[in-house]
Amino acid sequence: PLGFWERDNATDPFLSIDQRWNDDNIFAQSRLMATNPIQIQRVTLHGNSTGMSLDQLAPLLNQSFAWDEHLISTIGMDMREAVHQHRLYVLDFPLLANVTADPNATSAFKGKKMLAPIAFFIATDNASSPFQ
Repeated sequence: PLGFWERDNATDPFLSIDQRWNDDNIFAQSRLMATNPIQIQRVTLHGNSTGMSLDQLAPLLNQSFAWDEHLISTIGMDMREAVHQHRLYVLDFPLLANVTADPNATSAFKGKKMLAPIAFFIATDNASSPFQ
């Protein structure tokens, strides 16, 4: 028998990750593992050299989404309080915002503007899942 290495395929996180990619925790872990850690910035209340201010972040977020309601329901506080408690982090690649795929590319993105998504992370008190 495999002993320690024997796992149940239905619960093994490595064997089933392709089916759970849209889970918040899996998404956060994947984004953080593939990122240069220096790119992650803490969201601050006021602009300074150590992060992105809430004023800088706000226009980049989806304006039709109820951010405060979502944060209150998930972590029990609104965005301003989460920023005050140093719980919000952002991963942004502004240099990719205006990149267009090569017009001679063979992919479906041929000549199209590339996506430059902003990843928004919430630090939690859960040691096994520190970011959502």
